[in-house]
Amino acid sequence: MLAQGQSSSHKKRTRQGCKLSQFLLNIVLEILARATKQENEIKVIQTGKEQVQWSLFADNMILYIENHKESTKND
Repeated sequence: MLAQGQSSSHKKRTRQGCKLSQFLLNIVLEILARATKQENEIKVIQTGKEQVQWSLFADNMILYIENHKESTKND
């Protein structure tokens, strides 16, 4: 895992079906959603009156990006 440029490894896991894993996922998705909202290089898609960058539903996050090859390029 990479956080703020620092590499770290996790030592413990949550079991599949554990009630805690749902809360942890929601926390991570919220942090990721806020980070993408603040990122200037992520283009906004205009759909009618709404601007869309991402969609959150259950345990899924969909990012709407313009140039996926450029967006996933390693620096």
